[in-house]
Amino acid sequence: MSIDSSFLRYFLIFMAGPLLAQTQAVPDEDAPLPEISYTETVVTSRKREEMAQKVPITMTTITETEVIENGIDEVRDFIALTPNLSFIDAQNPGNHTLTMRGITKVRNGDQPVAVMIDGIYQASPNALTRDWFDVAQIEVLRGPQGALYGRNSIGGVISLTTKAPSAEQRFDVRLGLGNGDHRNLAAGVSGPLADNVFYRVSGSWLERDGFIDSDTLQRTVDRREDTSLSAKLLALLGEHAELSVNLHATDTEDGGPYYLALADGLADTEPGNPFPNLVPRGEREIREGSVKLDYNSEAGTFTAIAAFNQLDEFFSADFDFSTPDILKAEETLEFEAQTLELRFTSPDDRAFRWIAGAFYQTWERGVDTEIFINADPAAPGYEINFGLLEDNDNTSSAVYLQGDMRLQERWELSGALRYDRDDREQTNAATGGVRDEVFDAVQTKLSLAYFANDRAMLFASYADGFRSGGFNPPGVASFPSQFNEETTRNLELGFKWQNDSGAAVVNGAVFYTDFEDQQVFVFDVPVGSSGILNIDESTITGLELDCRLRANDWLDVSFGLGTSDTEIKKLDTTSPFFALIDGPVTGNKTPNTPETSAALGLRFHRNLGEQRKVVAKLDYEHIGELYWHIDNVDSRGAQDLLNARLSYAFGKWTVALYGKNLGDERFFEEFFAREFTGAATDIGFPSQPRSYGVEARFSL
Repeated sequence: MSIDSSFLRYFLIFMAGPLLAQTQAVPDEDAPLPEISYTETVVTSRKREEMAQKVPITMTTITETEVIENGIDEVRDFIALTPNLSFIDAQNPGNHTLTMRGITKVRNGDQPVAVMIDGIYQASPNALTRDWFDVAQIEVLRGPQGALYGRNSIGGVISLTTKAPSAEQRFDVRLGLGNGDHRNLAAGVSGPLADNVFYRVSGSWLERDGFIDSDTLQRTVDRREDTSLSAKLLALLGEHAELSVNLHATDTEDGGPYYLALADGLADTEPGNPFPNLVPRGEREIREGSVKLDYNSEAGTFTAIAAFNQLDEFFSADFDFSTPDILKAEETLEFEAQTLELRFTSPDDRAFRWIAGAFYQTWERGVDTEIFINADPAAPGYEINFGLLEDNDNTSSAVYLQGDMRLQERWELSGALRYDRDDREQTNAATGGVRDEVFDAVQTKLSLAYFANDRAMLFASYADGFRSGGFNPPGVASFPSQFNEETTRNLELGFKWQNDSGAAVVNGAVFYTDFEDQQVFVFDVPVGSSGILNIDESTITGLELDCRLRANDWLDVSFGLGTSDTEIKKLDTTSPFFALIDGPVTGNKTPNTPETSAALGLRFHRNLGEQRKVVAKLDYEHIGELYWHIDNVDSRGAQDLLNARLSYAFGKWTVALYGKNLGDERFFEEFFAREFTGAATDIGFPSQPRSYGVEARFSL
């Protein structure tokens, strides 16, 4: 089932009608406009509410005010604000490469960063790149959190909280126009249904024609259309229990794969325009739902969560990345998961606090890849095709225990223990052959925090990390049939400090990761398949610094810095895939990891009285050099990006002008050297150019 975009537009306009009718409402001139608080942000990083500056975990928090003032409506927007977190968006909706502290997502593999939405674990990593139009708060936890969150948090956790149902009637709407024929509309309505039942319904529609031209097709290739609809229900069941129900659907269409073929040695050049002979196409459907029950008693809170996730993807594209009719590829991915989690959380006001829980999940993932070959490129049409059809099934189960205890008045000792087990099975649909394997691990975490006073904390931690192994596509000789699970051992030292007034906040950490069997994605163009290989041993050393300063009544300054120094210690290159590598790779950097990341933000703000306020944001982002492959021959140089936003709030309205990548920097988002693909040329995926536009928000 798909969401009809015209229906959604009418739905949003219908909701926007009452909003626009309320524009004559008299604003409360005495009510202060929302301001950013650096030290009073409440987070749920340890699955209970705590103050961010009191939690011995390195994290970045983004409040609702910051979400609005930064214009955050997609993943890339908040990743730019987070040290040692990078993002590559390429090929088709859902496909991306997320790297945190040198640990990278691999296609067709598990995410290294667990994604939580309203406390619900997201089963498919391909759902991350949706339009985030209803976000209230973002928490990014860096470093392994597997002892509490499970196997897919070997690098960290991204936790998003969306706007909740409200006890009072509320409306909000957002409209936007931009270059590339960009237009978007989002709206939400919430309020009470009965004395103890509340709701929120929201939706968004986005459409753009795109920025990247193709001379061969005489059109843009990076168009996008995204429609989403969400519904929430919250019921208070007496004095001790509450039930929440969440439903969500997203349909996305975009230009699909539009890689550019180029000569060897041009990995770090400015991309030109792609020249495919076929119009690329990508599609994705997301369907999600969850039910959560919380029961509170003097002994603690019992929580039960049941959720389902369904995701379907399709892409079709020119696969020789050139004008002749040689290769065409089509791929269909179908994913479906069911999740159940039970946990018990002790009260917050105890010297010893603990959480115990159990987790169970099943998922099925089917991939159907077809390659079409034209034996005579001079003649139109494709005559020969072959395909790879595989079905993957997984059953995950886990039990965990986490606790923290105050020792005297200034020390806190925290520990967590979790056992994860994955039972995986792959069926070759062509032959009926079945492969199965069990991947399991015990993950531990131990941290000790010292509170020098109410404003300063030092902490040290040790943590294990684990990400499951799996199976490569059947019948592809260039890849091993199976790739191993990843394991890490991590040490971290950190501090958190704020001054007496809370106007200055400085947090920092240094970390070391010992990595075994790091997973690496590789691409085999001639057979139209991809696979995952393991680096036997590698290490990661890095540091992070996150500073925020309220310089005066009209200027805030933020600065973030991250470094990730990776090194390959050992790699078995006997696989046929490595036949073209010249020389040893020991001592090289691991792929897709920027050596440095830095962000500098300036926020100029003035209250003009009578509920009027102007905010100017200028954000500079530095992405350091990264290597595309383990041979370190091809790399991308450092990138420097500049974003700006100017907003004016008056009463219930906010109007903003924005610009992203104002310097119009052009580079490759993703790159595959011919030595690592078997293709005749190198291929690269071009980045998005400069974008700009205007946005209006109304809230009541």
